[in-house]
Amino acid sequence: MVGNDIIDIEETRQTSDWTRHGYLDKVFTLSEQLLIAESSNAFTTVWRLWSMKESAYKVYIQSGGHRSYSPTKLECSIVNDRLGRVKIGKLTTTTSTDITSEYIYTTAAIELHNVSHSICKLGSLDIKAQSRALYNQLMDDYAKTHSLNRTQLTLRKTKTGQPQLYYNDSVMVTNLSLTHHGKYGAYSIINSQH
Repeated sequence: MVGNDIIDIEETRQTSDWTRHGYLDKVFTLSEQLLIAESSNAFTTVWRLWSMKESAYKVYIQSGGHRSYSPTKLECSIVNDRLGRVKIGKLTTTTSTDITSEYIYTTAAIELHNVSHSICKLGSLDIKAQSRALYNQLMDDYAKTHSLNRTQLTLRKTKTGQPQLYYNDSVMVTNLSLTHHGKYGAYSIINSQH
């Protein structure tokens, strides 16, 4: 199981006000709020933690967890500049976060050692166009990497909304996550023997 989340920093600066009254209490636990308060860059810490929560939540849903909007039920801890952990109920995920001047990108999994990802700049802000572009990027990359006929690859979702990659009618990848925000999109995939 793998989850991911990307945050376009410019878009977030323009559209989100994390400093508004009550926001931190609604989204972050007291220990997370302390991390934010003690951070040298509160903006980056807020959105890193949010990205960690979003990524871990995807893993939680894939593992059979119930859908609900309760960000304070996900408890983040930061290990170092890149690694973190998120606990939700009995599940603990490890996260890896890349922070650049353009985006914050997090991947979450139980174990990160066999996870790969790709980040791309999207040409449109239309959500449907972004989804199509990210879909095509994934299909192109996977077909090229595995020497497969691109036209035989499809992406299908399970009943819980988890994407799976098929070649003809055979499942090739069951551990896959896609995300897009603002000008950026990304996918994370757990590598298998295929």
